[in-house]
Amino acid sequence: MKHEPSSDLLQFLRSKNILPNGYFSLEEPDGTYTFYSVSRSGVLYTLNLEPAALSADDVWEKLDRIQKISREVFEQAQESLWDARRLARGLPTSRELKPVAEQFYKDYTQHYAEGLWKTAARYDEETIRHILNIVCSNLQGGGKNQQAAWDRMFRDLVQAKVFRTQRDI
Repeated sequence: MKHEPSSDLLQFLRSKNILPNGYFSLEEPDGTYTFYSVSRSGVLYTLNLEPAALSADDVWEKLDRIQKISREVFEQAQESLWDARRLARGLPTSRELKPVAEQFYKDYTQHYAEGLWKTAARYDEETIRHILNIVCSNLQGGGKNQQAAWDRMFRDLVQAKVFRTQRDI
């Protein structure tokens, strides 16, 4: 199902100064908040990065409870949601992975040849991705440099994981 933004929905959001590539929260009747992002093309996404089920009528009816938020606030809410899910599954949270990510990056950049960084290959793929997201969020140089570094480190870790698996067989 293709999700296309309605011009009315985008107009309602613009009235709250929420533009494409923006973020907003919606206060629910029970006092909780639901967070949304607006893509460049105007499609709404939830914290799960799934298309949101908000129509123009929904937005109009709830316009007074919609508030523009920063990307940082959206990402903090997203990280809290993901951490709660990871914790429920017995996986390490972002706070627990931060020192692992710092050590991985230090080993990867300063001691690559020794292979100490390969210890991160013991984690499952989701955790590896999360470690790399933490590492790359602290890198300088913008999106393209961060993505290139993420891709390179992920490729190396996957190869180390495959080698480790083959060795254990």
